[in-house]
Amino acid sequence: MTQTIDLLLVNEEPLFQQGLSAALRDCPDLRVVSQAIANSPLEALPGVSPRVAAIEGSLSSILQQGEAIARLYPEARRLALCAPPNAQQLHQLRSEGFAGYCPKSSTIEEIVAAIRQIAADRDYWSPAIAVGMPVVSGWPANRFQSWLYASCQTGLDRIDTELEEIAKKLADEHLGTVGWLFWTGRQRELRAARVAIAQFSPGWTIIVPEFSSRSGGETSGALEAVRIGEIVTPDLPSPTAASLFDRASTQIKIGMENRSGQTLEIEILQPEKQRELLYLVLHRTQDIIEKWRFLEIAPEQLPERRVQFFQQVWQSCVLEFIGQYRTAAIVPALPAIALQDSLEIESVTLQKLPLSLDLLTYLLYRAPLIIDRVPYSSETPEAIVRANLLLDNAIIAIANSVVQFLLNNFPEESTLIYNLYQRRYWSSREIARFRNDLSWQYRQNYYIEDPKAIFESRYRLLGFEHNAIRTFNVFASRREELENLQGLRWLATIILEARDAIAPRLRAGIAFLGSGAVYLLTQVLGKAIGLVGRGILQGFGSTLQDNRYGKRTRPDKRS
Repeated sequence: MTQTIDLLLVNEEPLFQQGLSAALRDCPDLRVVSQAIANSPLEALPGVSPRVAAIEGSLSSILQQGEAIARLYPEARRLALCAPPNAQQLHQLRSEGFAGYCPKSSTIEEIVAAIRQIAADRDYWSPAIAVGMPVVSGWPANRFQSWLYASCQTGLDRIDTELEEIAKKLADEHLGTVGWLFWTGRQRELRAARVAIAQFSPGWTIIVPEFSSRSGGETSGALEAVRIGEIVTPDLPSPTAASLFDRASTQIKIGMENRSGQTLEIEILQPEKQRELLYLVLHRTQDIIEKWRFLEIAPEQLPERRVQFFQQVWQSCVLEFIGQYRTAAIVPALPAIALQDSLEIESVTLQKLPLSLDLLTYLLYRAPLIIDRVPYSSETPEAIVRANLLLDNAIIAIANSVVQFLLNNFPEESTLIYNLYQRRYWSSREIARFRNDLSWQYRQNYYIEDPKAIFESRYRLLGFEHNAIRTFNVFASRREELENLQGLRWLATIILEARDAIAPRLRAGIAFLGSGAVYLLTQVLGKAIGLVGRGILQGFGSTLQDNRYGKRTRPDKRS
């Protein structure tokens, strides 16, 4: 009889945890004995002794949780599920005692194979790894390059450590404006320095040997360093992309008064909760951009995976923003409801994000942006301004979708009302009024404003400017969308076209009638009235003259 393998699952994304645990139920030799959410304190459960601990999340989170698991369950062997690591990160995983690594995007079959192999006391390092740690035996004869590599890596480690400390300081709600400006400036300097050092740092290209079928998946030999001077890790975030996120963070910090001319879902939140949600969307967008950069997704795959990117951002924000209020009505139902509603949010909002493909290609590949049919390279001011606007619009749209999910599924949850909503929306009547206003606006946008924007070949974008959220118009061809309009939306464009065709002629006819009326009133009727008035005045004047002269020359009366 096959021995059952007890598992401990620690995940950063609850949806991923739910899907993984459901898939593992189909494996009779695997049993999930405990589950936990990353970044939450772990506690040893009595009578639980997992054989394998599968930890999913970012590398820093995996290392932190792995250290805690090693203390609580010394016998448990640890498996990392994350984005593909580079040479330094792989070395760090090995040095911390991890028994294996598997890409988070792997199939369930590969993850199960990795768990079984690690449970059998054999390490598993996925064949998807293209880079590894530089081994001592493979160091090149050029001592200068070796010294330069070690020096650069030491500097990068120090910069990463300081960036983590700055991130903690910026997360402090009591940080003043002066302190915030100082630390954000320091953060930009360190990021720029990191990019510069990484450009000059020599790297290692590592060949991973084929897996031997006789050893059940173990590597057939040590990693071999081929040459120095190249590095196979994905490109580091460009200074331009980093400045986009810094600028958006600054705008959120300064203020977000709604001057867009339309009702926004986030308006129901308290001002500090609005900032918290927008910061969360911004940071998750940046995190997933970095993960996708590590995955090295080909540009031709991006159009079909575009919606998946924004769906990941939305799901993580929903679970983190709403899940922090752990009540009996929210915690059990939240992951399932989020998974169910994700399809509706995808079709209503995420698929319709304007120019989202341009934004992703700009952030991932530093691709040029097409503005008024002219391509602008990523470093030009025109491209930076357009990218800023696209990023702002995506952040605001996703934040609105998170609140929309909240209003649709937990509108009367008292914990959320008193912790998130502004005071004037605490009553059920005001919440219903706000939802009705949004519902009316959705219909107006769907049937009138959106077809009008399509017909006028423009996109309506929301962006941050001068301490407020404002509406901007970006002109681009939308011919395909116009041809696909149907029903009332198509009728709206026909009415606009008919108005455009009739209105000039109608205005010309009214102007002609108006000028004719003016001519009749001034030239005909006015002159006639003038002649009559002139005759009256002349008659009145002659009468006065006759009376005056008649008094002066009276005839003598003789008997």
